[in-house]
Amino acid sequence: MMAFSRRRAHKGFDRATAASRAALVLAFAGSVTACGGDDVTGVGRELVAGGVVRTVEIVLDAADFLAADSTLGGFTSPSTAGNRLIALDVGAGLVARSAHQFSGTPFAIDVQTDSATIVQDTLATFVGARLAIVLDSLSVAPGDSALLVLAALGEEWDPQTATWENALDSAFANTPWTAPGGGAVQDLDSSLWIAGGDTIAGGDTVSFFVDSATAAAWTDTGDPARGALIRTDADGARLEVGSAILWLMARPSVGPDTIIEVAISTTGQTTLIVTPPPPPDVLLVGGAPGNRAFFQFSPGLDTIPVPCPEAGVECSLTVADADLTFAGLEVTPVAVPGIPPILRTVTLSGRSVNPDPQFPLVRAPLGASTGSVDVMAAAMGGVADSTIVVDATRFLSTLIEGEDAPDRLAVVSQTEGLRFGTVAIRGLGPTQEPRLRLVLTVATPQEIR
Repeated sequence: MMAFSRRRAHKGFDRATAASRAALVLAFAGSVTACGGDDVTGVGRELVAGGVVRTVEIVLDAADFLAADSTLGGFTSPSTAGNRLIALDVGAGLVARSAHQFSGTPFAIDVQTDSATIVQDTLATFVGARLAIVLDSLSVAPGDSALLVLAALGEEWDPQTATWENALDSAFANTPWTAPGGGAVQDLDSSLWIAGGDTIAGGDTVSFFVDSATAAAWTDTGDPARGALIRTDADGARLEVGSAILWLMARPSVGPDTIIEVAISTTGQTTLIVTPPPPPDVLLVGGAPGNRAFFQFSPGLDTIPVPCPEAGVECSLTVADADLTFAGLEVTPVAVPGIPPILRTVTLSGRSVNPDPQFPLVRAPLGASTGSVDVMAAAMGGVADSTIVVDATRFLSTLIEGEDAPDRLAVVSQTEGLRFGTVAIRGLGPTQEPRLRLVLTVATPQEIR
């Protein structure tokens, strides 16, 4: 489903004449280079002795190449993410709770007798359970702590489609919770988590204990309302749950003086999350549910004037007369309160969008990747880079050469939907708008006549 979308046409954009574009390029004189040398890959270098062929660079502001932008979300579901999220940021409006549903009680358990043989015990008594969650240690700061609360869900819900607002959210039916975030729940236990505590499998383990009645209810596969909900009331906390296992505590009939733990896996789990909408000039990429940023390029980019490769030589070259060596869409990352930032390096790529008038943009198929860029995470969230450059060379080459070529470029995460960390970037707005950097190979008109 589509989480939210926005499309904004840039105001005051006019490409009526080539003369206006010529004035545009003159305004970018500080961004254009044409100097001597013999490095065939460098901007402004000679490619043929005597200065016949050179490379030049043009940097365009958003008003001169971008017609509109938008963000669409909901391409993935939190239930398919690699981790579950537990978070709270009261001031920013972020709340995330992990919800888990478990498989049924086993018919028999393995018990080792005094003779060291293993027998199947079908008469064991289950006296309680321990829910153990393993937290992703890379998603928290050493020394941090948070009080986690375990509660029992009490309303019928669907782990695959449940959202913050709805216990069931599908194309066919929506059933809202009686209260957002899991409905009416019963608190069962709490546990204070401290970073750097007990560690297994690379993560910190937190355990909760429940009584036998709750354990029996959670393993009753005929009850669609069964399930565990974990939240935190610690403002500012953010934890990612890697796994959750319900350990049933069983007293064997053949050895009633011992307690055996039996692992019960999850059959479904998700994150119930609410985040604030981004500011009007911010686009989102990645996260769960998956977000994509869309950029619609203005028509007539092929007629933009290109500076002459040699000083003092008059010419009327355009982008269409040059060979496009590189096109980079430059965007500025920004921290948005309430939007979970990335905690690891993520890879973004540009994909051409092939719209179909019969379908909305959210269902438009994407073309092949135009290139990828690794976005580094700063310490404990955010983006370390001041500028992200998305390779758009293949997309722009096709757009310049073909009349029916797609004019929209989508920026997507290559691990879309696997993590909750989201890259937020500036779009059309009052500041730090996207820019387009073109590296072109041009020849003097005297030599190409």
